[in-house]
Amino acid sequence: MVQGPSVQARQICGDVHIHQPPVQLPGPLPPPCQLPPLGLLLGRDADLQAMDAARGSRLIVVCGPPGVGKTALTVSWAHAVRAGFTDGVLLADLRGHAPGAPATPGEALGRFLRALGVDTRHMPGDLAELTGLYRSAMIDRRMLVVLDDARTAAQVSPAAPPVAA
Repeated sequence: MVQGPSVQARQICGDVHIHQPPVQLPGPLPPPCQLPPLGLLLGRDADLQAMDAARGSRLIVVCGPPGVGKTALTVSWAHAVRAGFTDGVLLADLRGHAPGAPATPGEALGRFLRALGVDTRHMPGDLAELTGLYRSAMIDRRMLVVLDDARTAAQVSPAAPPVAA
């Protein structure tokens, strides 16, 4: 019994490629919510208030040495404000201080675009084109984007919101 695509041939010269149609979902994707579960956060009320006060700037940078609770603070704040972001919440761990190589901007943008429903067949390989597609997909959306554990500004800048005119 054969399930899925099959090829029967006496002799094959070269490669064989079998293409299947993409999986079709029964409707539009729900707004993404990529936040991890909410943990217990104590003693950070002033930091949460500072993040609330900075919300109008459209870009909040939380910095400090590894292990001081920046991720826990940011995730807690994101859970508290996510209802105001009706088009969803995207999160990428950029692995800036993790063992191994940090995530590339293209990896993060690719994950975000897939979460937004962009077909992978339409994703360019060039970072500039990928950034343009991401920014086009984000136009007129009210979304929260969390970029965690960045090592450099170059990891973050392609996914940062454009400066308002």
